[in-house]
Amino acid sequence: MLDSKAHRLFWENTFICIRSVRLHYVQPLQPLLYDRLPSSVFLFLCQGRAGIELGDDRLAAERFFALHAGAGARLALYPERRECKCYVVEYGLGPEASGKGLPDAYLDSYGFIPELPLAITELMDKLLQSDRSADTLMQQAIAKGHFYRFVELLLDQLESSALPEPGGDSVSEALQYIHLHYEDEISLEQLADQADSSPRHLGRQFKERMGVSPIDYVIHLRMKKAKRLLASTDASLQEIAESLGYSDSYAFAKMFKKQTGMPPIGYRDLHRRRDGAPTSSSQDVHMLAASRSVQTSTGSVKVPLRPERVVVLYLIGDVLTCGVVPVGISDLYQGASFEAEAAGIPQVGPWYAPDLEAIAALKPDLIVVPSEKTWQQIRHIAPTVCIDAFHDSAEQLATVNASLGRSLDVWSRTEHLLRLAERCKDQLRQAGLQDRTVTIVEGGLKGMSVVCSKWAGRGSQALYHFLGMKAPAFIQSRIDYSGKGNNLIVPLENLASVAGDFLIRSSYPGMDDLSVHEVWRSLPAVNDGRLIELDFGLLYYPDTLSMEQQIVRITERLLNCADRGIGRIGQ
Repeated sequence: MLDSKAHRLFWENTFICIRSVRLHYVQPLQPLLYDRLPSSVFLFLCQGRAGIELGDDRLAAERFFALHAGAGARLALYPERRECKCYVVEYGLGPEASGKGLPDAYLDSYGFIPELPLAITELMDKLLQSDRSADTLMQQAIAKGHFYRFVELLLDQLESSALPEPGGDSVSEALQYIHLHYEDEISLEQLADQADSSPRHLGRQFKERMGVSPIDYVIHLRMKKAKRLLASTDASLQEIAESLGYSDSYAFAKMFKKQTGMPPIGYRDLHRRRDGAPTSSSQDVHMLAASRSVQTSTGSVKVPLRPERVVVLYLIGDVLTCGVVPVGISDLYQGASFEAEAAGIPQVGPWYAPDLEAIAALKPDLIVVPSEKTWQQIRHIAPTVCIDAFHDSAEQLATVNASLGRSLDVWSRTEHLLRLAERCKDQLRQAGLQDRTVTIVEGGLKGMSVVCSKWAGRGSQALYHFLGMKAPAFIQSRIDYSGKGNNLIVPLENLASVAGDFLIRSSYPGMDDLSVHEVWRSLPAVNDGRLIELDFGLLYYPDTLSMEQQIVRITERLLNCADRGIGRIGQ
């Protein structure tokens, strides 16, 4: 990639024309594909996760990923498990440019997650609307103005990430390496090796010049970026943690609180109150307002200050946790952790295909849904907020709480969940089970679905994220790929190749009796009593109440195997 100065020179001295602006909704198994780009493009992924192929390079792209691809390159985007939404802006050079000697900045390829993704999303939407109506010279100029503002934001990002110039000494070399790799795992030994020094000598020199140790400097850079992301984006705690090199949101939140004195969610709330909420002098006027705006994955939505007639699809446990009893819920599966609390509440059909007339008859003042597809079906009935259900649990609960206008202490509730998980992990470790592999399966005689993600429900978040258990190597490699690998459909005949030391299977009335199949009976986990069957309804939901029960029940069943001597595999 060229340096930022070369790119700015290109944009300041080159006439360009916008050829097309498109908003794509890309479905799994139906990739967005350009065999050869006719001109250079900017791609901005504003929803979902995807694998991107750019020439021979392979990238794992998350929400808010911005990419520039040069003319002539092959570009493909493959959504992971669910629909992706992305803007593609195709632009060319002025008529004086020939096919030869095209500027390097025009052909350069680069990508990153910018620090102001919401501003860029807004500009992309304005550009799309302006381009659709650009029939006059003035309208074309307005569209180009939005485009140049978008480019300016990206250039500012490139320049703000400029690295310190190497100065020929060990401290400068270490600084250079830190600024390049502070989002990765860094040790003092690595830095010393890069700077051709000893750890002790480098540590002493670094502290004399910078006032802090090298590792404290790394933490400082991480926290600085974390504050920017918390204050200016809607990125989840898990997304921020991963972008900074932390193994999970708990490790990140613990370090953030240690460094700043407050939890990440508290920092985000405080910053947004300072930047956007009314001051105490205007509080009385604010309370007279009929509604307020909340930011969701589908944009800003006006909702009642304190909705009372709430219909919730799928995220039932989180709404109950916030102290709200819904007037309607999606169909409740037997065995759900909140089954007793939700008894008697009218059910309005499955969350992905609800009965719209039944919902309208309940006269809701707020509807909570877990997917954009459901949001599209239902938003005409009442104010509707879309909250990604396969999400960091703390962020998910915080968004539900904010949408409901309640004052639940989300951080304390999250801390309770994390402490529970740590206690259970200690029990598994003491029982010698922490290094055993676990495969989550669901299905029958015609084939089994093997969970390849820590965010796919079926107990995956509790098992792989909170309890830190691992799957067999092949499955684990897919889980580690951004945590969102697609599940596998495996014939029973091949299940042995992906079966772990333990199997967890969702059970429900009428499911196939697999004991009639010889291959199933011969699996070591089945034959030796390491098959754990749990209610489908318990494993189906990803809310806070369900997560607590899943962690406890999975731990209990694993420990039960250990108590019976089953956990000591191969002994």
